[in-house]
Amino acid sequence: MKIRPPQRALKFLRFFCREDYIEEVEGDLTEVFEKDNVRGPRTAKIKFMWSVIRYLRPAFLKSFKSNFAQNTTTMFRHNFIISLRNFSRNRSSFIINVLGLSTGLACALLVFLWVNDEKHLNAFNAQDAQLYEIMENHSSAAGIKTGQGTQGLLAAALASELPEVEHAVTVVPPEWFHSKGAISFGDQRLKASPQFVSKDFFKVFTCKMLQGSEDNPLPDIHSVMISEALAKKLFHTTSNVVGKTITWSHQISGDFHVTGIFEGLPSNALDPFDILFNFDNFVEARPSMRTWDNSDPDTYVILRSGTDIAEFNKKIKGFIRAKDKNSEVTLFAQLFSERYLYGNYENGVVSSGRILYVQILSIIGSFILLIACINFMNLSTARASGRMKETGIKKSVGASRWALVVQYFTESAMITFVSLLIAVGMVIALLPQFNLITGKNLALRPDTTLFVPLVLTFIVTSFLAGSYPALYLSGFSP
Repeated sequence: MKIRPPQRALKFLRFFCREDYIEEVEGDLTEVFEKDNVRGPRTAKIKFMWSVIRYLRPAFLKSFKSNFAQNTTTMFRHNFIISLRNFSRNRSSFIINVLGLSTGLACALLVFLWVNDEKHLNAFNAQDAQLYEIMENHSSAAGIKTGQGTQGLLAAALASELPEVEHAVTVVPPEWFHSKGAISFGDQRLKASPQFVSKDFFKVFTCKMLQGSEDNPLPDIHSVMISEALAKKLFHTTSNVVGKTITWSHQISGDFHVTGIFEGLPSNALDPFDILFNFDNFVEARPSMRTWDNSDPDTYVILRSGTDIAEFNKKIKGFIRAKDKNSEVTLFAQLFSERYLYGNYENGVVSSGRILYVQILSIIGSFILLIACINFMNLSTARASGRMKETGIKKSVGASRWALVVQYFTESAMITFVSLLIAVGMVIALLPQFNLITGKNLALRPDTTLFVPLVLTFIVTSFLAGSYPALYLSGFSP
């Protein structure tokens, strides 16, 4: 019985060796193997494999790149043409698939825009990971009530007494006033949202200063800063505005001189404001701010990097009681950007909030997309009997199962791509009404926050929608 050379080594040689060398090299190695086999089969096989490895040199390697690129391009062109012919031949199924999938994608995209907006509200600060809001727990016979109003002296005390606090600011937000005030200059009179802040406001919050001093933006109680938009409305320019005197009419009224202009907050800020006043104005109007027996303004802190928030909360829990022995108030810090989504409290501990709506809508959007994919698979499977003949003929002439799988996934990807384009058009058309219903200002912007999810949706949907038809039809045995 003639002993053959090791077949795996021989296949490997045929795989990498150039066609103009393979016949000669294989003949020489086989001849040497037969001579060595007389001395011992084991030694002959080892020498044969070693000889094959020695031929693994650039001079004997075939070019894979051009063949691979050519074959890939040819296969893609073939699958593309076949898919177009199938769509043309089965127009009704194609239209139903596209309409069903595009509707599901449009719904999922609207849900994604809403969820993405909810998750990024108030997350606009450069130091977001270190920015915390100080919250108060009020103990009473009815239980523990949690609120964001704190003492007017708290921010300064935390900054001076606790080394973990890098910066602290006191803020009386626009929502505290329940209505806008009136700002006037000459014949111009406009409505504006006020906010009273202490000196470190621009060190805590990311609010770009266009004109003025960041270290001392409001040097006295008669100074005021206005937004760029308000300056353009009031003065019709932003040049030479600093130093001008405006009149403010609200709970705190009077004449103020402009000391700076700041850029407006981004659209994901929850409490936008137009004009900033020195917090000392609020203190003069409400003398109780000079004691520890009040809870009107909000307090925000920037904690130093590496601060353990659990240990910090233990440290500030009894901070107010140390100042006022009769107080029943305890403190804790909550990440500023999380308070919108986690705004419900039970017994003084964060429990849930709008994050429940985000989770529910995310699940609903995923199910809508999944149902659209299942509908696509059902329609494709319903046409499977009509494509058995096509699969059988292709396999009979040598088509591999992998080639058929690629073809069916190509069809799925083409339908998904067309559906995605239609879905984007549907979302653009529906966004105005969707914004009216949700009270938001959502928009399709060509940036990474939209592009990456769209690409991922395209890939996942193409795979989900085409997986069952591809595996089912390609497995048919003629």
